[in-house]
Amino acid sequence: MLDRPKALDALAAEWRNWRRAVGTGKEVFALGALHPNVATAWQRIRGTRPQSAAVTITHRDMLHMQRPPKRRRGRSLDAADLDGLPQAIARPNAVLLDRHDPALIYAFTPAGRNGRVAKAVVRIDYSRNIGRGQGRRVTNALRTSGYIAPANLREERYKVIWGTLD
Repeated sequence: MLDRPKALDALAAEWRNWRRAVGTGKEVFALGALHPNVATAWQRIRGTRPQSAAVTITHRDMLHMQRPPKRRRGRSLDAADLDGLPQAIARPNAVLLDRHDPALIYAFTPAGRNGRVAKAVVRIDYSRNIGRGQGRRVTNALRTSGYIAPANLREERYKVIWGTLD
């Protein structure tokens, strides 16, 4: 979705550095942005336009996605797929609307995962505390990610709003 390959490469490099620097002070990272067509589809279906185009993640959310129980089950993204999250947000195979939660599911092809799909769940207009004494901000927060069976994304609760699952 991002039409500037060099900018996406620079963002990916910064992301790799940021995610390896947990606890160093910069707690929020701008991972990418909603494509205008995705924001328009959200507005058409949900009735409100997202308040921001930014897709952000915190160290806390990243650690949550990589928690040991999820890792033991083989559901947490491995290092290669974590490194590829900016590309997955910019150029997913599909973006699905979750009809039950205010979220978008970014589906992408994982590195070396036979028969599975990788997903990143972005909560739209998520209000989060941005730091001590700085109050709250509304953002589109990448809250979790992982590997799932492709059939899970074909459940009734999801609607493809961009791209394809095939």
